[in-house]
Amino acid sequence: GGMQLFTEELWGVDYRLALELYTTGAEAIAVNGNPESFVDSVILHGKTLQDKIPAYNTMMNFLGWQNRMEEAFEFGLGILRLLGENISKNANKLHVAWEFVMAKRAVGRMNDTELLGLPLVRDTDKIAVLKTLREISSYA
Repeated sequence: GGMQLFTEELWGVDYRLALELYTTGAEAIAVNGNPESFVDSVILHGKTLQDKIPAYNTMMNFLGWQNRMEEAFEFGLGILRLLGENISKNANKLHVAWEFVMAKRAVGRMNDTELLGLPLVRDTDKIAVLKTLREISSYA
């Protein structure tokens, strides 16, 4: 495909373009192939954790789509740790399920007005945590 026209040198020439191409390439290839080389390139060259998170999530989802649920789950826990979440090395699906139940219980007690009155999350790391949790729940 067109990605073969680009070399690793693109990262030094146009970082934003390389990030977009390699991240999108990983997502596209994950549907029918292994995105690992694209993900590795993003992780190697990405300047910030926020730049790398979409590639990490693509790899987690790829593992899940390959029916490698345990690997996808563990990979997702690793992403959460990178984002600064304090997750025990012994965490398992039961721990994650329990946390989801507790969160649902806390939200379930609120009415619509209370929910809408909650402050918006603006911290990009916390937004990434929420997105990763949404994805990891499929593999728990």
